[in-house]
Amino acid sequence: MFKKRYFFILFIFSSFFLIQDADALVISPARFNVTIEPGASQNLIIKIKNDEAQKVDLNLKVLGAKQDEYGRPLFFSGIEKAEEWVKPKTNKITVGASQEKNAEFLIEIPKQIIPGSHYLGLAVEQIQTENSNQVGLSGRLVALLTLRITGNITEDANFVKWTGRNFTWNKEWPFVLELKNQGNIEVALTGETAIKNWRGKEIFRQPVFLGNSLLAGAIRFNSGKVKIGDKIKWPGLYQTEMRIIYGQSEKRISKVFYIWYFPKWSAAAFFVTMFIILRRMIREIRRKRKFGN
Repeated sequence: MFKKRYFFILFIFSSFFLIQDADALVISPARFNVTIEPGASQNLIIKIKNDEAQKVDLNLKVLGAKQDEYGRPLFFSGIEKAEEWVKPKTNKITVGASQEKNAEFLIEIPKQIIPGSHYLGLAVEQIQTENSNQVGLSGRLVALLTLRITGNITEDANFVKWTGRNFTWNKEWPFVLELKNQGNIEVALTGETAIKNWRGKEIFRQPVFLGNSLLAGAIRFNSGKVKIGDKIKWPGLYQTEMRIIYGQSEKRISKVFYIWYFPKWSAAAFFVTMFIILRRMIREIRRKRKFGN
């Protein structure tokens, strides 16, 4: 059995908002999960709390959100078509000292949009005033918005790469894993490696942490090591199998690469054996030459 699954609803960003010198501002909620039909509309409200002793001027904007290959969040403009479906009611807002104010965003989904998930950041950017010693933006806070368009959902994750060394004498076997989510919704991931002998008999298994949920269209990179310890004592050909369970439907995929393992003692034994064989061959050649003379 796999270890208890790590259920990460969407991606658990280490902090769902990016903050740069904006500790006196707080936004809530930090994330939105919205399920909506094509052609429908909906309002969202972000509460902005200003704990500073003076008012703050803010820009409101919508950013696209995606993951890098390690699952870390990235926010940019122009990377997600859903940026066109969500707009702030006003582009600027002022929050008085020690006050709280609501910022409204309107979601309007086109009628012909196909089902699936889209990922956005609702950004609040603080603007320095003319009296400030700084110029431009002093910080940004971003709330994550997951838009799930209703309809037929496809969960489809597959291997891009599963590989490692073909030969080793170490007790730690490195591996490289790449996965791609080819479906239209984010999927949670659980994984483990299983080591088998050349006949396919399992010797042991080891859990592999695959991080937070893999977004639709994203690629996840993972590298690590299988620690065999004293579980494998004999040289030979072994199978290293990666097993993955993903999504709400708990689909299973797996892939294998092969590795020749020669523990250090076997390498020493091999060289000793070769030395003995070579020595005997030399003696036999010398004996034949002597006999021939």
